[in-house]
Amino acid sequence: MNCIDLLPYRNIDGSSIGIVRMGNFDPSVASYEELIATCLICAEVGTDNEATIVCGSVCIMDMQGFTLGKMLRILSINLLSIFVASLQDCVACRVKGLHVVNEPYYCTQVFKIIKTFMHKKLKERLHFHGSNLKNLHQHIPPEILPKYLGGHLNDNNEDYNSKIQSKDSYFEDINKYGYPPKFNRLKRPSNITLFE
Repeated sequence: MNCIDLLPYRNIDGSSIGIVRMGNFDPSVASYEELIATCLICAEVGTDNEATIVCGSVCIMDMQGFTLGKMLRILSINLLSIFVASLQDCVACRVKGLHVVNEPYYCTQVFKIIKTFMHKKLKERLHFHGSNLKNLHQHIPPEILPKYLGGHLNDNNEDYNSKIQSKDSYFEDINKYGYPPKFNRLKRPSNITLFE
């Protein structure tokens, strides 16, 4: 589905930059819980680098193509609270910024609900840019962004995708911890992947 990426270059403050392309997510292939779990896996891989732990990370949520139909599938307080808890309480580094771009009106309304679950500090770091990518570029230089965000880099980061896939056995090992399998709703066939 190619919906999650970690950029190869760091922001000016040293923070890593991750992108979640919600429009590329296909809920008929994987659940939103699996998307959140995949984001946590990507964050875990990102914290392999000590600079990410020290300098934190920035998340860009590109809502281009995120239809109302897809949005209606996640409109549950439980899923929204899991999303926020994962973002602010489960990642082993500081979230330095959350930038939402290309968001339609209905996404803005849902983010009003999401903000009620956020800590004050994360609320202050949440930025909505709409389709104004120049506003995003005030926070993150276009030289380190992909072309679909008005940047100069190629849209596909094969190195990062390979890095994630090379850690399959590590994540299978750590997935053995936690709740017993009968409570694990994230069990899925091994042939489904969120990376192409």
